[in-house]
This record gives sequence, C-alpha cells and structure tokens, in this order.
Amino acid sequence: MTSRRNATLLCIPPPAEPRRRRKEEKERRLAEGMERRAEGEERRGEEKERRAKGEEKERRAEQKENKRRGEERRAEQKREKRKGRESRRKGGDSREEREQKERRGEQKESRRRRQCQKEANKRGLEQEGQLGRQVIPPLYPINVFTLLIM
Repeated sequence: MTSRRNATLLCIPPPAEPRRRRKEEKERRLAEGMERRAEGEERRGEEKERRAKGEEKERRAEQKENKRRGEERRAEQKREKRKGRESRRKGGDSREEREQKERRGEQKESRRRRQCQKEANKRGLEQEGQLGRQVIPPLYPINVFTLLIM
C-alpha cells in the first residue's frame, strides 16, 4: 500500500507499466519481422516463379526431345525386325550376321579351350605332385614306412 502511494507521489509508473511496454515493443518487433519475412518470401516466390517458367520451358523442350528420340528408336527397331523377317524369308542370314555368329562361336570355343587347358594344367600339377617327381633315393638307409610316404 505504501509503495503504491509513494509511486503515485513520485510520479513513477506502477511496475505493470514497463512490463506492458516491453510486451508491446516485443509484439511490434515480432510484427515487423513477420512483415519483412512475408515481403522476402513474396519476392522469393516471384523469383521462383520466373525461374520455374524458364525451367518449365526447358523441361518441355527436353520432354519433346526425349519423345522424338524414343520414336526414332522404336522406328529403328521396327526396321531391324522387318529386315530380320525378310532375311528369314529369303532363307539365310546376311553375311554380317553369319560372320558375327562365327566370331561368337570362335570366342566360345577359345574360352572353352582355355578352360580345358587350365584344368589340364591343374591336373598335371596334381599328378606331378604325386607321381611325376622322381625322387632320388638318399644314400643313407631308410625304412619301408618312409618309402611308403614317398
């Protein structure tokens, strides 16, 4: 009670007053920040739209290009298919196709040969390990058990 009377006598605002002012100041600053943020977002949105329009044009052009390429590829495949059918009707493969098949056969054959050679080498080494090494008998006497091991 006395503090309040003293405050009014000294013309000092009551303690709630500064709090209210601070709160109002805070709200005002917050509102200003929100406004600035909104303006910035708006500007960014406009820039984004402008960029998006350019990108949209690029994307459409790219889609057209991809579509054209796809159509070309399909047309090429159709031509190849037709050519294959015609060659079968004629009764044989073209020279290029025969050569290609021949090359493939040769590659398979050489691969098979290499594999067989590897296996033969492996077998040879195994046999050599067991039989192929002719052991020169030592000059000192050895028992039968040692001979069996050799």
